[in-house]
Amino acid sequence: MLEFKNFWESKIFWIGLLSSLIAIGNLVAEFLQAGSFSPENFVLLFVGVLTIILRVWFTETAINK
Repeated sequence: MLEFKNFWESKIFWIGLLSSLIAIGNLVAEFLQAGSFSPENFVLLFVGVLTIILRVWFTETAINK
């Protein structure tokens, strides 16, 4: 019998979460130092959030443990 991973057991989910947290930290630091934001951190945040959304809500195929 196959066992299936929950989304929080997925490495892709954690990579997306980590990149989102790094981007948020960078955006806060930039805002506190210069009062502006760089586009690179918005791209990193977008990719991180998109990765989480795709893994949690749009992955229909179960992944074997």
